[in-house]
Amino acid sequence: RFTEPQQSNVSLYRHLVEGLELLDQGHDPDLVRRYFELRLLDAAGFRPELYRCVGCGRDLEPITNRFSAAAGGVLCPDCGDKNRVITVSALKVLRFIQSAPTYNQVARLRVPPGVMRELELLLRDYLRFLLERDLKSTAFLDDLRQLLVRS
Repeated sequence: RFTEPQQSNVSLYRHLVEGLELLDQGHDPDLVRRYFELRLLDAAGFRPELYRCVGCGRDLEPITNRFSAAAGGVLCPDCGDKNRVITVSALKVLRFIQSAPTYNQVARLRVPPGVMRELELLLRDYLRFLLERDLKSTAFLDDLRQLLVRS
């Protein structure tokens, strides 16, 4: 959905192949997804701004900030009071994943389940906003998660 029909995007394809290989090697599926989502956003030209407020341009402080899909990144508390909360921990993880040159560095992360869920929902909302639709893969993965919880 991030490319035009019949238009190739070698970078995006390479990220997809890398993500599938990482999953096949048994890496943490949630961490691989976050890594892939951020690489996808970069390759498609929608890299979220994680260091400066997209409202006023100030450097973000290590406090609870807000995330705006429409603005394309993080807002300081002064600019984003009605947007999704992003905790300090979640912002640090996003920054680390976004700046890591390889997955090997990302694989060392130990992300608490609550923070991982926050990242999942934030990136899901961002992707939904950009694509103007829900992703079918997201619904499939949610269903799969529910099956695993029940068994």
